[in-house]
Amino acid sequence: MGCMILVPSGRIDEVYLALVTNGFITFGRALFIPSSPRRTLWLAVLCALPTFGASVAVAFLFPERLSLPRSAFLTNNLFCAGFPTLLAAVGSRVISTLQAQVKEARQLGQYRLGEKLAEGGMGVLYKAHHALLRRPTVIKLLPIDKSSAEAVQRFAREVQLTARLTGPSGIGSKAAKRDRLKTGQRTARRDPVFSTRD
Repeated sequence: MGCMILVPSGRIDEVYLALVTNGFITFGRALFIPSSPRRTLWLAVLCALPTFGASVAVAFLFPERLSLPRSAFLTNNLFCAGFPTLLAAVGSRVISTLQAQVKEARQLGQYRLGEKLAEGGMGVLYKAHHALLRRPTVIKLLPIDKSSAEAVQRFAREVQLTARLTGPSGIGSKAAKRDRLKTGQRTARRDPVFSTRD
């Protein structure tokens, strides 16, 4: 993260330019390099302090260059330094909250869902990882729009048939579970079906 140090010369427009540039850098860092809100706030404050300190020095050492009263000039500078810092901290909090929600949404019991592998007429296959056993697995989910009573029965038959499969490939149905996930209007059924054998 780069900080702008102000060296007064000629006019005081450089003060505002430095503070605005510092604000863009601070806010951009919060958006593109996610971190905790506390860390973002501390980095933003540490980055803004030298520039704001320089503006205070300009206000007291070069008062003849000010086009505003000293208190108004310092208030403007405090706003130019503080507002982007506050925005960066709030933005960082929003991003970290969304990341946590995405992580939670990709958790299905003991399984953490990974990338989508395939989608067919019956359901969607996801690469997954069993948290306790620490092994890869494949999970098939029955989407909300395909969760009629008939589709659930067909899906249950598929689970039972794959449970009978054995062979050197080690693929078979290890678990079948029905979770109810509350969404806006309907209830989704999520059924882990296939997993790899040790």
